[in-house]
Amino acid sequence: MWLDPVVEEVRKRRQELMAEYDYDPKKILEAIKKERYKYTDRLVSINKKPKKAYKRKPTTSKNTAVS
Repeated sequence: MWLDPVVEEVRKRRQELMAEYDYDPKKILEAIKKERYKYTDRLVSINKKPKKAYKRKPTTSKNTAVS
């Protein structure tokens, strides 16, 4: 069976992080919440409405036959 080195590295790091926080989901979640404030300029907010998409006007083709 082929093992992906990237997947193995992710799994290894996950185990290290879980051990660091004593396998406690609440501690891990708190650490994530603290960490995200470092990158607020890169995060997408669900409270902001997205800009409206540009709507292109329909065009007519010169090669279209009208019946």
